Amino acid sequence: MNEIKSSHTVKLPVKDGCVYNKSIEKFISHFEIVSFDVFDTLLFRKTLRPEGIFHYIECKTNDKGFAERRIKAEEIARNINFMRHKSHETTLTDIYQVLYEDFVQQTQGMERELDAERHFLRCYTKNKEIYDIARSLNKKIIAISDMYLPAETINEFLEENGIFVDEIFCSSTYYKENIYKGNGSIYPLVCRELNISPEQIVHFGDNYNSDLAQSISSGISAVHTSTVMKELLSDSRLNLDTINIIKDKNNFESNIILGLMAKRHTEGYFDKNPSIKMFGYLYSGLLMIAFIKNILEISKKENIKKILLMTRDGFVIKRVMDALGISDIDYEIFWSSRRMCLAPLLSQPSQYDLAFPILFPYRDGASYNLKNDLERLYLKVPVDFKNIEEDDYATYIDKIKNMDVFWSHVIDDERDCYLGYLEEEIGSTPLSQVAFVDVGWGLSSHQAIDALLNKEITGFYVGTREGAYATPKIHGILFQEGKPTELSNAIMSGVELVELMFSDSSPSAIRMKKDGQKYYPVLETRNAADVSRDWYVHEIHHYMMDFISDISPYFSIMSADTLKDMSAESMFNIITNATSNEQEVLGEIPHAREVGHSNFLPISNWWRMEKPHVEPADEPQDNSPDPQAGWTQAEKDSFALYGRILPRSEKIGRQVLNPIVGKNRADWLIKTWNRNKRKIKSYMK
Repeated sequence: MNEIKSSHTVKLPVKDGCVYNKSIEKFISHFEIVSFDVFDTLLFRKTLRPEGIFHYIECKTNDKGFAERRIKAEEIARNINFMRHKSHETTLTDIYQVLYEDFVQQTQGMERELDAERHFLRCYTKNKEIYDIARSLNKKIIAISDMYLPAETINEFLEENGIFVDEIFCSSTYYKENIYKGNGSIYPLVCRELNISPEQIVHFGDNYNSDLAQSISSGISAVHTSTVMKELLSDSRLNLDTINIIKDKNNFESNIILGLMAKRHTEGYFDKNPSIKMFGYLYSGLLMIAFIKNILEISKKENIKKILLMTRDGFVIKRVMDALGISDIDYEIFWSSRRMCLAPLLSQPSQYDLAFPILFPYRDGASYNLKNDLERLYLKVPVDFKNIEEDDYATYIDKIKNMDVFWSHVIDDERDCYLGYLEEEIGSTPLSQVAFVDVGWGLSSHQAIDALLNKEITGFYVGTREGAYATPKIHGILFQEGKPTELSNAIMSGVELVELMFSDSSPSAIRMKKDGQKYYPVLETRNAADVSRDWYVHEIHHYMMDFISDISPYFSIMSADTLKDMSAESMFNIITNATSNEQEVLGEIPHAREVGHSNFLPISNWWRMEKPHVEPADEPQDNSPDPQAGWTQAEKDSFALYGRILPRSEKIGRQVLNPIVGKNRADWLIKTWNRNKRKIKSYMK
């Protein structure tokens, strides 16, 4: 028997003072040669499927239809070889001779594909550890691959990723003899070439037939390994429904996104806090790039030159745009808040119907005091001020609406300062080429700015709800004016999750002030409840920026519509079909619907998991008796939420528990209590 030696050695990693993975070392020690499959075993591509490489080339070169032609060319090349050599194996040269007639195009095309392969290939760490153990034992290491690439090229790819094998056996070398792993014929050839018996070889590979069944049939021991993508797609800690929604798209964008996610997954990225990480990395990152990509495409069509990112949501949008290296449009932060936009309208009686219901909202069972409201809104209280107090909301609003002179006195200076700030930020850019960007929903702030400027300005929003302010220049990226209905209803039922993605830890702006020639925001003091939310916001933004860093090289060649569709379906799924861990972890994050105020409750207080009901068109009228006839509204609400009418004791318990632990945890506590209570009663009998 020939003496087999290896020229490459490595030092084994050490954990807790022990040599890493003794069981693998013991297993490998019984063999003289350790053999590996290459693609999806020693190396993996950062794409969902191997064809993702072709989609990447198509998008990068703007060669429409290239991916489909490349796939077809390989199929034809394999068929030609089968007719000639009774072999379905082929080579890269054969494929490109089918794809192009011109020799220069063939050469350039092959170089382009090899560059793309090199860009996406990475070492599969899990199997590299087996390789390292084999090296430490001074075993001879070989690679066996069914691949159309030349053995020399495969060797280059391996060495570029820190893997050095002693010999490579590739089907592209032997395809004319119909020798490859798939039919098992390459394994006896390996034994003959190495002058060694099958019992002295162990083979590792991911393909059940060619790497496991065929090698075992040849007398070679084999280990069936997993793949990076299989591990991601089977990780039950993650929301696999969302992952499969993206997987089933099978386009360039889905290939890249899941390929990058799989790379992170195999590195252990999702091992701790998987739900928060997936929410930040995938949901938040995908929505953010879909939003920005659509803004850029529409801006180009409509000749928008400057976009103003409204605070506080604008801070994270700017951070992402900076990271993506956006340079084809001017963008900057624009200090804003609902209070800042709407308060100046108090000097315009024609806008009272917009401003008053938002600035002075109805509060169930409350009395109304103008002095308190002025202080709440940070408006100055005149020295000779005569307070107004009312128990009836309609009477209160009627009275304060009939105070034109008072409101002009109170707000004129602030209004003039705000208009000056608007003018400075817009600068010399024509209003027709300016756009505002915010997360969206009712758009009262945008409506107020249009009223102040007496002009319709372009706006970009994640979505606008049914009944929202609308003009031809307003764009809801995922949904607009509540359409499509099912998506709009779903997102509005879990809107706190979207707002969490765009949250920022900076204070809310009250108004602008001018100091010399510069404008500055007057900021609201943040309360403890608002600050306590920062922990979650920073964590989610950190994972989102990981996604942005990963996706940045591909962002410019991605499709706005494709990203929008994937993000819409992903958001619909998490809101209506979250995993139990997503419900628990995300549902416990504190949220305030009135930004800057202390009315903080867990997100689960509002987030409803039920899929929104959409009335079908032209539904025949149901004339059957109402089964809830005679019920009180409270009983109807109880039945709608819980499927039964709650007893008074449980109703009180939920009122106490929901704000503290969230609806889902409250459900569990009450069910546990009821179950134990029944056991106690049964025991007492």
